[in-house]
Amino acid sequence: FIRISEEGVEVMTLDSFISSFAERVKSGELISFCEKEVSRKENIFGNITHIFSKYVKWMNKKIPANKRRGVNSIQLFYEGKRWWICSILWEDKPTGKDNTK
Repeated sequence: FIRISEEGVEVMTLDSFISSFAERVKSGELISFCEKEVSRKENIFGNITHIFSKYVKWMNKKIPANKRRGVNSIQLFYEGKRWWICSILWEDKPTGKDNTK
């Protein structure tokens, strides 16, 4: 998992990604999270797929955050009976600062 933000680049393993959310929920900082896909572009070649997914999200925190828009870049491969996620890269910005055209 790779997150691009104003603060820089954050690289996470699956465990550290889950831990980050769990800590914020446990502390009460993060009460709810909603992400809705608004458009998607898929490129498939054999057993490799790349998905470019635009989204809008809301996070209900103790200190309210604005609605945000962003893009997920997801790489997958098919092996046998299922698709596996190789990586997820994303960046989002407050609504009104949408650079996802």
